[in-house]
Amino acid sequence: AACGASREKMSKCAKCKQNGISTYYCSKECQERDWPVHKGVHSVQRGNLGEGCAKTSSGSSVDAVVNAVQKQFTDAQVAYESGRLEEAFAKCRKMREALSRISQPDDDFMEKFEEMFVTLGKCLSQDDDVLECMEATLNRMLRRPNVNEQEVAEQRGLIASYCMQIENFSLSAKHLVPAIEYCERRDDCNGHVAQLHAMLGSCLLRLGNRGKLHEAALHLDEAERRLGLPTPPRGSTDYLSTVQTWNTMAFAYMHSQQPEGAERCLERAEAMAAQAPMSPDLPLAIAASRSCMSMLREAQGRFREAHASIA
Repeated sequence: AACGASREKMSKCAKCKQNGISTYYCSKECQERDWPVHKGVHSVQRGNLGEGCAKTSSGSSVDAVVNAVQKQFTDAQVAYESGRLEEAFAKCRKMREALSRISQPDDDFMEKFEEMFVTLGKCLSQDDDVLECMEATLNRMLRRPNVNEQEVAEQRGLIASYCMQIENFSLSAKHLVPAIEYCERRDDCNGHVAQLHAMLGSCLLRLGNRGKLHEAALHLDEAERRLGLPTPPRGSTDYLSTVQTWNTMAFAYMHSQQPEGAERCLERAEAMAAQAPMSPDLPLAIAASRSCMSMLREAQGRFREAHASIA
């Protein structure tokens, strides 16, 4: 069944059964819970693939591709919900191959599929696959007749954030620049724009390119300027984002051997975190920053002592 239960005494989805495919449900409630995902599969079955898509790019009947995708998607769901992540991811990879043969697959179905693929890829540390899928999502957004710029900027932000996690700072910076340009045009929330500037400044510093140091400093200065504006309400999403941004900037300053700037940002992060309830991960991240700060100051002190003894 879609919920992972045994298939004995189960009912089949009538629409899927007409297409020669079996999707099982243990109850009407189970089917209703699965509908947000499963309706995208029905869109694919109906041939909702865009004009001129009666055949795949290779010329074979699209029905065969649709049937293969439907079966793989159902099997991947069951494997995923049963905790068999590697099996589910392998099936999702096969689905990508099949979907590549359809020129315009249904958007709703693709969103559900890509969400599952990225989630599984992150769990299994398949970084290249995750990035490829996230960028494919972005390209699909850009190909739409009426491009939703906000949606595109948000996707670029997600890609940039993931790239920073896996230390692909060059690709992160590539997506951050247009995301910042869009958010500044629409006068977006200061905390959000500050976060993007802080991420970009950090990326440029981590690239280790001397020619980018001045540009990095400009982005970090702009982030600080925006963070210095009225503080968001305590406990709000923007408040949490602001604390995270101060911590990100502290790391950026530490990386560039600027303890004064790092200390300033870290103090703001600690003060804000102490004033509002936070998720457990954030205080741990701030504590890690403080530990790194202590090691940096200790290392600098030893360097000065060694330099003095040589002199």
